[in-house]
Amino acid sequence: MTDLRHTPVGRSQRLGPRIGLRPLVYLLRRLASAYRAGVAPRTIWAMEVQGGPAGQRAAFREIGRRVADGDALSESLRACGGVFPSLVSDMVELGEQTGKMDTVFTRLADHYEHMSELRRNFLLGILWPAIQFVFAVLLVGFLIWIFGWITERNEGEMVDPLGFGLVGTRGLAIYFGGIGFLVANVLLVALAFKQGWVGAPIARVLLSLPVIGKWLRMNALARMAWTLSLALESGSDARRALRLSLRSTQLAYYDETANTADAVILRGGEFHEALRATGRFPDDFLMALESAEHAGAVAESLDVVSRDYSERARTANKLLTTAATLGIGAMVALFVIFLIFRLFFFYLGMLEDALKGL
Repeated sequence: MTDLRHTPVGRSQRLGPRIGLRPLVYLLRRLASAYRAGVAPRTIWAMEVQGGPAGQRAAFREIGRRVADGDALSESLRACGGVFPSLVSDMVELGEQTGKMDTVFTRLADHYEHMSELRRNFLLGILWPAIQFVFAVLLVGFLIWIFGWITERNEGEMVDPLGFGLVGTRGLAIYFGGIGFLVANVLLVALAFKQGWVGAPIARVLLSLPVIGKWLRMNALARMAWTLSLALESGSDARRALRLSLRSTQLAYYDETANTADAVILRGGEFHEALRATGRFPDDFLMALESAEHAGAVAESLDVVSRDYSERARTANKLLTTAATLGIGAMVALFVIFLIFRLFFFYLGMLEDALKGL
């Protein structure tokens, strides 16, 4: 059996930016239709070079060249150096082995459309609080600059009612530099989750948190059930399907259990026994998986499990969106209240000094 983690793919080079979720969904749907209609792969990719997303046309051109030379599509996708998610190339490889390419592309499109919907709902949910936060940041920046101007008119005596020690153009540069540093770190954390860079110890801590933990767990288990269902439906053997599904969680906390689970499968155990042996999966997920296996139609039953956990993921996403909205809103409110009190007491101080001079 070929271990998916060590599948040789030949020389790989980055041929453009990673494809976005929406363009990926559209591409997968076009591929599903083309394969269902029996269009030759070489023709498919020639059309994508002409009309596909501009940022990925170099990758499409390379795929078309490799496919025309007789390379497998899965290997051609991997050779693009991260333009496509690894799950796509892995599932395409299964489709090539079983001849169910249109099914694989359709199911992949449904999966990434679900992910796109979750992300879109989250971003829309936090849009207004984010605008308020940006406004508050700009307001503070304006005050830092204007009090620098007042300081210059005040014969160099610093006027700093905010108490940050930052005034004028130099203070403004330091302030925005600090804000930029914080934003960059937040984006880096988000990228780490997206790319699956978060190690098992960090993932374990995050999974124990009330809202974030549930969101991570539901999304990971929904992806796992879906991938396992599709892998089995595509004709994969049990060991390979299990490894692929564990990797699809994008959390090292689950992925690192692959060897333990694989050992149980090698001894003739079932999927629920293999995952129970790792001690990291919730009982309701294991019971649903056990029921699916006892039903006899594992792939079909797992598809039901996947849809159930997808709905739970939507609920968790709504909770996370609400928490993020309230959190950002509360932060902005506290920030504005702080500014009001600082300016109020600064004004009182000025009045007091003026009265003393009378």
